Amino acid sequence: MRIDLIGPSWFPLCQPFVGGLEAFVWHLARGLVARGHQVRLHAPAGTQPPAGCEVIEFAAPTMLGDVPEQAELDAVSYRQVMADVLAGDADVVHNNALHPLPVKQSLLGGPPMLTTLHTPPLRRIVGPLRNVGARHHVVAVSRALRSLWPLRGIEVVPNGVDTDLFTPGAGGEDLLWAGRITPEKGTHLAIDTARSLGRSIRLVGSIYDEEYFAEVIRPELGPEVQYLGPVPQDELPGIYGSAGALLVTPCWDEPFGMVAAEAIACGTPVAALRRGGLPEVVTEQVTGCFAQEPGELAAAVEAALGLNRRQVAMVGRRDLSLDRMVTAYERLYRSLSEARADIFEGARV
Repeated sequence: MRIDLIGPSWFPLCQPFVGGLEAFVWHLARGLVARGHQVRLHAPAGTQPPAGCEVIEFAAPTMLGDVPEQAELDAVSYRQVMADVLAGDADVVHNNALHPLPVKQSLLGGPPMLTTLHTPPLRRIVGPLRNVGARHHVVAVSRALRSLWPLRGIEVVPNGVDTDLFTPGAGGEDLLWAGRITPEKGTHLAIDTARSLGRSIRLVGSIYDEEYFAEVIRPELGPEVQYLGPVPQDELPGIYGSAGALLVTPCWDEPFGMVAAEAIACGTPVAALRRGGLPEVVTEQVTGCFAQEPGELAAAVEAALGLNRRQVAMVGRRDLSLDRMVTAYERLYRSLSEARADIFEGARV
């Protein structure tokens, strides 16, 4: 199939990925190319596409903090994207933009579209999505996320991990925290928990909130709390695999929890706050343990450390693989493409 894959607008899709959304789009593109599909990736300038994937770059807007101005800059980018899409010959468009313009444009014609929801509801997108018909599928990355969006007919396709890359490791004594360093990810809670247990912890990820890092995280750094920075994907499995457990400490309803899935694929159990989609990623007392509140995290870590790493990896590699995700999206692409063919056939009759 010929697939136009629309990425998010703020950051180029290159390693080390800033967040899970960027990693999702890049790995999906790679998985589709590996299965013989022709993929055109629409992504910000500086993107480094997977081998065999064509990239059509657009100017990445500067993050301003001013929502109306930022939205207008995004609109400029996505007008270019949709012009390129309509000028092409794709069988289906897979939209991952956090902006309404691709959905609005799809209502006017062009190839059928699939939109994946990666975040809690964005009001500016809800309205256009309420108007889509049979030529547009809507997917959420977890059942928890689906329940938040005031829309009907949303399907669920969980995100997947490249199990050829994320392979089991032997574990270790140190704890690990991974993700975007920002208050809603709760990096400080992981540090507090590690200190309460007398364990060292390593932090991995991009600094998304400079003020939070400078005022809350940096003062805690030292021999027992090490910041490794953003790490390329090919180095992550070794870091996950050498940790005793991964702490996942969101202060919001996490839409999915990609770092948890990556750790589990490496055999590293997870100790997490029960938020959002994480219970769909982490199987209680099998691949990890949950805490209801931050004060219960230490006990969750102790319980997680006692889990069988071999079983953790086996379950993760069976249930959370990239292959399963790509297969699910292929099914939806075919459904859209066949519906489009039926419309054309009906028009000729």
